[in-house]
Amino acid sequence: MHSPFQEYSHAGHGLQIAHDRTSNAVANRVCIPNEALHHRDELCFQVRIVHREQQVFVAALAQGWDRLVLRLAASEGVRRWQDRSVAEIAAAEGRAPLDVFCDLVLEDDLATQWGVVLMNHDERAVAELIRHPAGLLALSDAGAHVDTLCDQGFTTYLLGHWVRELRALALEEAVRLVTAVPAERYGLHGRGRLASGYAADLVLFDPARVAMRPTEMVYDLPRGQRRLLQRAEGIVDVFVNGTPVVADGAPSGRRPGRVLRGGV
Repeated sequence: MHSPFQEYSHAGHGLQIAHDRTSNAVANRVCIPNEALHHRDELCFQVRIVHREQQVFVAALAQGWDRLVLRLAASEGVRRWQDRSVAEIAAAEGRAPLDVFCDLVLEDDLATQWGVVLMNHDERAVAELIRHPAGLLALSDAGAHVDTLCDQGFTTYLLGHWVRELRALALEEAVRLVTAVPAERYGLHGRGRLASGYAADLVLFDPARVAMRPTEMVYDLPRGQRRLLQRAEGIVDVFVNGTPVVADGAPSGRRPGRVLRGGV
């Protein structure tokens, strides 16, 4: 059975569906060519028709409307729904999820970036993983897709969401998970603890405010290329090798750090 987007593509409108595959999940991206901007009203009209006939629309994007999240918006009116799922927005407005999705896409002139929750959506299961003694809390995609994925704020999200909001683990344990545990696992000698002879790496934060700010798009790469950025809330000061790199919540412009390798 075809999805509405595939039906629209087969009708000769040039809409393409691309699949990013991994070993344990599939993520769908909807690639809409520029010429489709001239047919955006017809596009959503056709999507609505096929959805009502087949009831399979969301399967082309995510497992459910609760898994399709508005990540970035171009217009101020749509931006107020950032980080909310289509299901949440529809419930807040008392409307059908499909109509809400199509209207937001049109209002943002097809510039909205949507995210699909593929894994770690069950917070009870994730809490068990975080607390498991064999686990290592870490993340790296090594800059593979800097304008489509951004999870650099996982440490502040841990402190704000998992510690303060959910109380899934103690603050001291959360700090240990992002300092001493990875330093020991990777063999970074003299790092990860506040102790005599260790590097003076220190983050001062307000436990009542620390959090991850909404993701934003910046254009500061060479030749004006773009990347996603997640800033932090509640971070007061940051010291690297004893040098302040963040002072009173603002970057100092100083960069005393160096690349660390296991066993160094």
